[in-house]
Amino acid sequence: MFNRVKRRAFVLLLGAACMMSSVASAQISNDRIAIGGVGPGCTPEYVESVYGPPTSQEQGSNGDQTYLEYNYNNGYIIGFDGSGSQAVAVTCTTDNLATPDGVSVGMEASVLSDKYGTADHIYNFNDKSLYVYDGTDGEQLAFDVQNFYIVSISARIN
Repeated sequence: MFNRVKRRAFVLLLGAACMMSSVASAQISNDRIAIGGVGPGCTPEYVESVYGPPTSQEQGSNGDQTYLEYNYNNGYIIGFDGSGSQAVAVTCTTDNLATPDGVSVGMEASVLSDKYGTADHIYNFNDKSLYVYDGTDGEQLAFDVQNFYIVSISARIN
């Protein structure tokens, strides 16, 4: 009798753990992690073929890591890896570019759950919240929300 009770408790715990793990992960496919057609892995040549030369360009280092950054009118910034060969982060603060799912800055935050489901991570700080959706291969799509509206979008390698 005692073994049967232990077995049932184990099955219930296992079932609850499986349900929790399926609810906690909204992983989205990496082809949906981009802004304005540019996402992690894109080359500088590709970016320039779509948007032309950047308004400004910065190359530098943060300690032991080097970087290359393309800035388009202070509202669309693309950061490349140390060798400058592929994008590792894309950030947009203007409303003229969107994710592949049509989400852009200025939209109500409620669109996020409609398009992507429950966020994998939510961080709250001061008067903003950050909603982060994990990709299937280690990339992330993140949305800064303030006063119920999206104020910036980032597509990045985690």
